[in-house]
Amino acid sequence: MEIKEQIFELLLNDYELVRKIAKQLDLQEASVQRWARRKQSRCVGLYPVVEIIKSHSGLNAEDIFEKVE
Repeated sequence: MEIKEQIFELLLNDYELVRKIAKQLDLQEASVQRWARRKQSRCVGLYPVVEIIKSHSGLNAEDIFEKVE
């Protein structure tokens, strides 16, 4: 499964979300923003990151991931 483009856009535009992810994973905000700019699905798709995105934005898994065939 891949991360939808709108999630990368959300990470680029929602600083509070980036801050929550960075704090939870003990990273710098720039690292999380870099994931979004580089469209790194493996990093954004990590369970803790997805859970933070879901709780912050109200999205569900179907809104975050797109099926790859």
